[in-house]
Amino acid sequence: MTNFERYSLYVSGAAALGTIILAILAIFGGMLRRLFIKPKIRMTILDKEPYVELVEENSPNESEKNSYKKIHLKINNNGTQTALNSQIVIEKVFKKRENNQTFYCDKSFIPCNFLWINEKENKSISPSISHFIEIARIQKYQQYSSDNGSKSSVRNSDLYRLWLSIEQTKEKGTYMLLGKGTFVFPVIFYSDNVANPIEIFIEIFFDCDTLEVMNDSNFYIKVVEKKNLSNEIRQGL
Repeated sequence: MTNFERYSLYVSGAAALGTIILAILAIFGGMLRRLFIKPKIRMTILDKEPYVELVEENSPNESEKNSYKKIHLKINNNGTQTALNSQIVIEKVFKKRENNQTFYCDKSFIPCNFLWINEKENKSISPSISHFIEIARIQKYQQYSSDNGSKSSVRNSDLYRLWLSIEQTKEKGTYMLLGKGTFVFPVIFYSDNVANPIEIFIEIFFDCDTLEVMNDSNFYIKVVEKKNLSNEIRQGL
């Protein structure tokens, strides 16, 4: 075989290999792109700043400032593609019983979206940028009692309680009251180009009446792995 023939054979082989590669890319290119170029979502939450943020607002009806704490979930996209139309959804809240420490389904409702800072349900999650969304807050709960003399309600005190940052369906503009205790709720992340929903389980413990004395003994937040959930919660999912 001459050098020319050998060279022609190499060129023909390279051309055939290129044709095969192009055919494979045409058939499986989309699959390969989705395999390597995709969002990679990670959700985290802690019981300190910036996850827990103290807010002080001037109240138009009171001389004192209205103080409360927002609790945020942090979402990071460590992938190579923006997660499109991302939503954070909740539909159940579990609460721990004080007497025997077992859990029960405290609230179950139509799946609701937590709202992003711009008060929209959907958001594109860009890579390498941290995004926060409010999921709960600790704010005042006004306690009233009946005045037998005037037959009217009298406000006794303003106690702080835990609220889920979801509007109550029957009371627009009012968040869902959780109260005091230990709560676990599944939070689910959806996106147009994330193949499978991502679910985490957040546990929040709050047992306090004011913001000033919050410490490790009466407040914490943590993520619980599904395998470590109580049997009552796993059965109620």
